[in-house]
Amino acid sequence: MSNKVFDSANFVALDTLPEIDDTTSVADAYRLLGGAGRAAFSYAQGGQRFIVKANELLNRLYGGADISTIRQRTYWSMGDAMRRLNMPTVKVAIEAQGVSAEEEAQPLLDQGAKQAFLVTEGDRSLGWLFNDDALLEVATKRLVYICGNSHENPDPDHGTCYQCPAKIVRSELR
Repeated sequence: MSNKVFDSANFVALDTLPEIDDTTSVADAYRLLGGAGRAAFSYAQGGQRFIVKANELLNRLYGGADISTIRQRTYWSMGDAMRRLNMPTVKVAIEAQGVSAEEEAQPLLDQGAKQAFLVTEGDRSLGWLFNDDALLEVATKRLVYICGNSHENPDPDHGTCYQCPAKIVRSELR
């Protein structure tokens, strides 16, 4: 039975993942993610495109930091955040050579390295194919941000809860 890339359960449409650029603030990036209901975003840096695991990025930005540091970091541009923090596990490179939507998915899914493939049809980008379940999970689930008092928040705001003054301490995939 044929399983084309476009029909694969591992295909994620282009318009479902936000595209964040270097100038977007950390706070605005997480608001966009909240609106999109996703835990990953597309990001370009130095001519290379990446899928960024937003939950891991948040843990690097906020984990163990005091509230004033967290607030300061929310104003960083995404470019500054990526440069200031060494985050190789947060970003997964998108294969530079796109794959056709009509290509067979299984050989791509069976490749060993965790990858995101840009799926194209002619000159048009359609989305991504993920060959790793953890990447697919962050690309298809949303993040919920939890404060020190266990309140759920739609975004990490400026490091504090929408309902109380406690700081955001973790995120969960839903």
